[in-house]
Amino acid sequence: MFVLPAFAVRSPGYLGEGDSARIRIIDGETEITVPMRAIYMLRDILNGMANGNSVTIRPFHEELTMQEAADFLNVSRPYFTKSILDKGLLPYIVIYANVHP
Repeated sequence: MFVLPAFAVRSPGYLGEGDSARIRIIDGETEITVPMRAIYMLRDILNGMANGNSVTIRPFHEELTMQEAADFLNVSRPYFTKSILDKGLLPYIVIYANVHP
């Protein structure tokens, strides 16, 4: 059984009328303002976890090797190169670290 963490959301943003929401932690006095995008992201993360999926959060501008990106997407490196990079679905840069004069 999946149990939602102990927090409550109450604001016009929660009703779809604003772009942020106030969150109060039920077991404390802390109250914070959170962008609705973060609320939706948290909802998606919790739903994914509830369905037994693993969740990974990485910095947006983090650079990965081709192998790391393929592993992250759970595909082979050749598939990643041919089906994603070569078709222009993700931006990338080429670094020739092993080229000798």
